[in-house]
Amino acid sequence: MQWENSHYLETEESIEYVQELINSIRKNYLSVQEFTNDITIDKFSLNTYPNPFNSTCQIEFKLSENKLTTVSVNDIAGREVDLLVHSVLSKGIYQLSWNGSNQISGIYFIRIVAGNHSTTKKVLLLK
Repeated sequence: MQWENSHYLETEESIEYVQELINSIRKNYLSVQEFTNDITIDKFSLNTYPNPFNSTCQIEFKLSENKLTTVSVNDIAGREVDLLVHSVLSKGIYQLSWNGSNQISGIYFIRIVAGNHSTTKKVLLLK
């Protein structure tokens, strides 16, 4: 009987430990998750197509608030090869075209920076 009671106490302690762990996760990480979603989803989105592309790539992005926005194209070495936008834009959906016909075939990165947030998409230019 003694073993069964001590086993029960260990199980009860385990349950308390798990409950404390769950509460700690809720307290310390769930708000971070919500903040992360706010950054990546609510601030803006970026889509590029077709990919790979032959000479012209379509770029579509959505801003959820007015921000200083920069859209640039960088080569595989990180050098900026084209600056498409650098101005304050109102919230909304924007469509741009990047003509890469004067560039060599290869991987390029479309980068958008809006306020303190940024994202990058990789595109492949094939000639």
